[in-house]
Amino acid sequence: MIPVMVALGVFMHLQTGAQWMLFALGPFVAWVLGYSASADIAYDHSAFSLHVTTGLDGRADRAGRVAAASIFGVPLCIVVAVLPLLVVGTAEQAAVVAALSVGVLLTMLGLAAVFSAGMIYPVPRPGDPPTQVPQGAMGRSMLVMLLSSLIASVLLVPEIVLAVVWSVTGLTVWAWVLGAFAVLKGVGLLLAGVAVGARVYERTLPEVYQRVAAQ
Repeated sequence: MIPVMVALGVFMHLQTGAQWMLFALGPFVAWVLGYSASADIAYDHSAFSLHVTTGLDGRADRAGRVAAASIFGVPLCIVVAVLPLLVVGTAEQAAVVAALSVGVLLTMLGLAAVFSAGMIYPVPRPGDPPTQVPQGAMGRSMLVMLLSSLIASVLLVPEIVLAVVWSVTGLTVWAWVLGAFAVLKGVGLLLAGVAVGARVYERTLPEVYQRVAAQ
């Protein structure tokens, strides 16, 4: 999905000349990657029993999954944000959009750490085509997407405001304020999401295991 989205964004830019599409690539990819982590437990299927039988605590489960997603997610978001802007923008713009993308990814991973422990929805089983939608998956997955998107939109309002101020004024100081704020807030929300998600995980573990095993 990620290469397809990047290719589509570049193609639309070449067709329309709209540079905002290249500026939006990094944050949009970060949004999608972070949201995809909301199904991390569901994709475990029978392997999730190992977490239950070994008594893995909620904080370790949440932090481990976030770390795994960040290992490839952070570099990928930086690359997607930087490369197009080195062609059509400036080094300053590339650095700020990369920081903004990382902040969006961390924010979405923090939300996913809570949602994936509390709202399990059916996903393709091992061996099934990845595009195959299991019965009953669409409604619940759309609900998770809607809720996480609404919450994320509210949480990202400060970044949107700072981005508008930066684009209107063109002042370098607002660029660096935006980048630093996005990353620091993302780290804070990620830590908060892991903590809240750990409590949800431990409180609902029997129900979560039943839902995962029944898929």
